[in-house]
Amino acid sequence: MLKKIALIGFVFIISFKFTVAQSKYTLCILNSITNNDIRNIKPYKTSFNDTLQRYKELNELILKFWKDEYITTTIDSIISDSFNLTAYINIGNKYKYLLIKDSNNQIPITNKGIFKHNQVNNCYSNYVYIQNQINFSLLYYENNGYPFATIQFDSIVISDSSFTGTLVINKNKQYIIDSIIVKGSAFASSNYIQKFVGIKSKTLYNEAQNRNISKKIKEIDFFKETKPMEIEFFENKANILLFVDKIKANQFDGIIGIMPNDKNNRFVITGDIKFMLLNSFNKGELLAFRWHKFDKLSQDLKITTSYPFLLSSPFGVDLEYYLYKKDTSYITNKGKIGFKYIFEGNNHLKAFYEKQNTTLLFKLNNNDSTFSNYNSSNINIYGLGFRKQKLNNMMNPRKGYIIDIIASAGNKEIKINKDLPNIIYNDIKLKSTIYIYDADISFFIPTFSRSCIYLSAKSASIFNDYLFDNDLFRTGGLKTLRGFDEESIQASFYTILTAEYRYLYDEYSYLNIFWNGCHYEKNTLKSYHTGNPFGFGVGINFKTKLGVFSVNYALGKQDKEPIYPKRAKIHFGIINYF
Repeated sequence: MLKKIALIGFVFIISFKFTVAQSKYTLCILNSITNNDIRNIKPYKTSFNDTLQRYKELNELILKFWKDEYITTTIDSIISDSFNLTAYINIGNKYKYLLIKDSNNQIPITNKGIFKHNQVNNCYSNYVYIQNQINFSLLYYENNGYPFATIQFDSIVISDSSFTGTLVINKNKQYIIDSIIVKGSAFASSNYIQKFVGIKSKTLYNEAQNRNISKKIKEIDFFKETKPMEIEFFENKANILLFVDKIKANQFDGIIGIMPNDKNNRFVITGDIKFMLLNSFNKGELLAFRWHKFDKLSQDLKITTSYPFLLSSPFGVDLEYYLYKKDTSYITNKGKIGFKYIFEGNNHLKAFYEKQNTTLLFKLNNNDSTFSNYNSSNINIYGLGFRKQKLNNMMNPRKGYIIDIIASAGNKEIKINKDLPNIIYNDIKLKSTIYIYDADISFFIPTFSRSCIYLSAKSASIFNDYLFDNDLFRTGGLKTLRGFDEESIQASFYTILTAEYRYLYDEYSYLNIFWNGCHYEKNTLKSYHTGNPFGFGVGINFKTKLGVFSVNYALGKQDKEPIYPKRAKIHFGIINYF
């Protein structure tokens, strides 16, 4: 009996790490009294890819017997070779009354409040609570440097229907993380990897953080995990081995739009070209260039660069330049610098400064007694941004979410136009306060085995008493509101809702059917207008040797206009990864 009781502690060993070379390991559990397999009493798995999972299955089976009040169920003996393990267990008797004491108050104090606990005698009297306390205690120690901590019973007294014992924690050796080692073709600086996955060298071993490494690796655009990470233990140190390969993440993509021109019944060719370089210097940095032409005379240019973990700190820097030309009406230049604090992965909080200058390209008639729809101005704003995302696949997500929120405030200065009489400026403030917010929230909800529902809400607003058309948001088109011309809707406030069903048939490809609707308001110094346009349609993304090709067919409806198939918007696009 004493031998059996002494073996109870064995089942609480919760963390073994082995280098696995073979692909299959087997488990057989027999009743030590009858020699029968216990699968007819308690089903269990018999085949495993590694020895760690096999030991966990054995321990969990013992805990199942304990949960059914067979508290003395123990492992009598184990016979094993390189691949096979046979365990003989003694199920024992069922006990209805338990009294378990906490030896030397070792159970972590942070967990005691959620259990039935007698503060006077420092003991627990309910098995479910005891089991939970044991699990929480082991989690506490394995997340604080003791991956091989065990809990066992001591001073056990057994009667016909009761069981009394003392819980004893053996923390065993403490381990610290020595290095994170990349195995594979991927390459990035050690600082970038440690910061991104949230694990630093020379810190205490933390099992909870280790379990999240694979999920975080999936959020790196230029890495692909080839097999689960492994842990090497030596002396009082541990190495984390990451098995990742480099994937083609640099992008060159282009979109060509063929849209009917409602004025002359001809077609207008539009374009959107994007060039993006990722991790070229192995620091996780980004350099992006985008040129966008959405009608015959209008186009824009955007250049962005981002550098994370500056000087091995959790801070990063973003720079952005934006140039927008509206036909022959005006041109806007915008410069932006931001500093962000990176929590983990792509999640961050950012503070930024932005300067914007708008200049008219046409000459006003000095006989005009009112403003035109456009006006030259300078805008200086300061803001904060927050981003949090969790996706199962960066290229073609099926599960997860993205939250992106920006809020800013600053000053707007209207430039006096010498072509206009000074009297028209008497009723307006040349300098005023401006407020802007922008929120974009998306969810990917998995359905069935290879599909998902994509839901998105995007809203933005600009608050100022002296707005002109050149101050407004421009929305509509493939990336925002399908079924409408690119940036055809001008608004001081808008909200766009999108619902889309996607069938994912490979890593990069999907079929989709969608609906998107918008409510917007255009409130400027000269006019006010509101609308509720919506669009719907179908699309396909599929991988080719040249890249990921996309086709979208969308119909839109606005105001009282009927839906005309001849006004459908057809967008062709291709993303080339290199």
